[in-house]
Amino acid sequence: MFVKFLNVDTNCTCTYSLFWSWIMAFSFVLGQFLWSWIAAVAFVLNQSSIVIWLSIGFYTLPFVSAAKAEHPFPDIPFSAFSQIIESNFSSQISLTAVLTILFTLTENVDLLNLHFRQQHPKYKGENKIQATAWMTALARALKDQLGHEKSSLYQNGEEGNLSSTERSKLVAGKLNDLAVDLNLTPYDDEDNYTGKLLPISHKAIQPVHVICPSSMVCGTATCKARSLVQNTRERDIPLVTLIKGHKICKNSPVLTEKCPGCNTLYSADHEHFLHKFGDSEQPKRVYLNSAKYLKLGTDLWVDRLFANSVINAMYSFHASASAYAQYWNITFGTKSTVLTRAHM
Repeated sequence: MFVKFLNVDTNCTCTYSLFWSWIMAFSFVLGQFLWSWIAAVAFVLNQSSIVIWLSIGFYTLPFVSAAKAEHPFPDIPFSAFSQIIESNFSSQISLTAVLTILFTLTENVDLLNLHFRQQHPKYKGENKIQATAWMTALARALKDQLGHEKSSLYQNGEEGNLSSTERSKLVAGKLNDLAVDLNLTPYDDEDNYTGKLLPISHKAIQPVHVICPSSMVCGTATCKARSLVQNTRERDIPLVTLIKGHKICKNSPVLTEKCPGCNTLYSADHEHFLHKFGDSEQPKRVYLNSAKYLKLGTDLWVDRLFANSVINAMYSFHASASAYAQYWNITFGTKSTVLTRAHM
């Protein structure tokens, strides 16, 4: 009755339903065939390699991200910093221990946020604790890191008969005072909240990397280990980009040495000398297997870690030079430093 009410031809409806039934059946068979083919390919190929390449493909997608916000490195006069160290720690504390303490604080800003938040109760049920469990845990880890130098964390006679827990709380108090003096706190001097402490930037304390030969004396037998002189004039010293590991170092000077005796030139990745062949002398260039740095372009140098990563990626992942260059540019590259296939 419903079909008659709609004035629909019953035979046409049956034919239409049969047609779509055949389409659905064909799609199901085709889907099963495709999945069987993919499974066969995955069985033949190395499954671990597939997972690795899928991961690389996912991470090399061109995502858009905002610049990472950072807090500047503590900038106080050295005399003030020295006075803080002398007033809290042993007078015999070493430079190694001082730097370990400093970078322990700058590398754990999340813990400092938790610590100082607990020192500033705001709601009912919150208690102000001077030596929080957060800072005490950091103090214990610091003592373990320093090893036999952990005694320099205390002044003369300060340890006394304190237990291990009491000593950790004592060091936690020292770290708290040092963090406040270095302005590594989300609160100001009047206990007003100024904002969450962000990761500390180390750009202001980056070292200068000079690319120079590793040879200390001339290797020619007739020179008898003669000292080498700097051969590049100041105005001709090139400033290049150095990739150290995966870290980009700008404006690294490149220096060349020269032996005054045999006139052999020593560069960071090769040596240049005159080879006697009969009555004539021919210039020769020998690249060093032990070179610390390698020149890849006019103004681009890399270290051995970067070179090894490229070779290992090509052998282990069967990656092409173009693929690895694209991966490196997306992961580590900047607008001013872009690698190409030729660099690989």
